[in-house]
Amino acid sequence: MAEQDWALARILQEIPEIDISDVSEFPPAPDLFHLVRPETKTIEHRILTHPGASRVYKQWTLSRFEELAEQLVARGFEVVLISQNTADKNRLPASVIQKTPSDLKSFVNDLASAELFVGNNSGPMNLANALGILSVNFSGPSPEKWDPYWHREHVSNLRVPELRC
Repeated sequence: MAEQDWALARILQEIPEIDISDVSEFPPAPDLFHLVRPETKTIEHRILTHPGASRVYKQWTLSRFEELAEQLVARGFEVVLISQNTADKNRLPASVIQKTPSDLKSFVNDLASAELFVGNNSGPMNLANALGILSVNFSGPSPEKWDPYWHREHVSNLRVPELRC
């Protein structure tokens, strides 16, 4: 999708009445670092998980994210589960940090503090990608054109098209 939109911009560049100077061959990654507070640092062994997605078929279940959090904590990782107050607090180890960010800026700062993002095919997945954070994404039957575009070497998409997440 990014390449398609960028190709349109390059076509517009050829129209003399429109001044779009210096359009590169490929679209640059979005710069979200204006949202990151200067004091935000990456925390070693921190994994941020986000179980939400706009469509049920794109969601790896909340119970699986809870199981994953439990296993990661047992292996010495710090786990942050971004919650919409849906996680079962009794099911999670006490050391799992549950957060419900109040706005986009606080969510981006939580992302910027993580070494790894684990989530569904969603907006937060794309924010993690724009920040260049290592990511594991559950894509289910989502079309490949919705895969993260930038920093592809940092992304693992887990996709089984005929199965729901």
